[in-house]
Amino acid sequence: MIITNFFQNPCTKGIWIWGEPIPLTEQIDLILLDTEGLNSYKRDEQIDAKLFLLTNLLSSTLIYNVFHNIDERALEQLSFITSISSLFLDQEKNKISQQFPNLIWLVRDFSLNFTNKQNQTLTSKQYMENQLRLAEGQTEEIQDCHTLVRPVIEEEKLRNIEKLQYSELRSTFKNEGINSQRMPQITSLQERVILKEYNRILQTAKEYFNELIEQEILQKMPLNESEINEIFQQISEKSKKVLDRFTYSQELYTEGLVKCGA
Repeated sequence: MIITNFFQNPCTKGIWIWGEPIPLTEQIDLILLDTEGLNSYKRDEQIDAKLFLLTNLLSSTLIYNVFHNIDERALEQLSFITSISSLFLDQEKNKISQQFPNLIWLVRDFSLNFTNKQNQTLTSKQYMENQLRLAEGQTEEIQDCHTLVRPVIEEEKLRNIEKLQYSELRSTFKNEGINSQRMPQITSLQERVILKEYNRILQTAKEYFNELIEQEILQKMPLNESEINEIFQQISEKSKKVLDRFTYSQELYTEGLVKCGA
């Protein structure tokens, strides 16, 4: 997984890569990329588009930074750069979305409450969906939105935040991400294959169970209670055998991985 940040300041030039990968699992390392912000001075829109395109091709997850709230300017900016970048990609709609990474909005220095017109409290993702409702893109899939409060109150500390100790940051800022229970759950290829196979077999077992219920009980009614219980037990055992195939498939798949790695 690669995460790219957009900062609207000229401190970062081009794309910076974190020095060492961060291990997440035995199979997956996280690589952090920091990208120069859009509309930096002394740079035109073509450079923005090229940098944005390169960022998309390098990343599996893109974190798009905005300040305070998702406003019209942020939407127009992202829409414009995305439109230009798509010119360099496959023009088939179903392939363009596949070439762009997952998009996560990060609203920094956030101090508002998420509410709708009825004054109902919204989650950050619901807020993002409302903001993007009139700016739908190539895909209906919307990822997520996170907020971070201002790390410090004092302006002087904010200007020199890289010199601050961790203890000097606001407790709300330090605890917000951890306590929100939104840490990404990244699965390995093996886990995704096993989960997909399990869901397939589970669906097969459900269909098989319903089919047996129809054939052995509903079509043979009327039956007394003891007959129904006996038939139901037999059907449950037959359906369980279908689920047992998942364990066998998982063992075969794991054995194959071990042999490939040997």
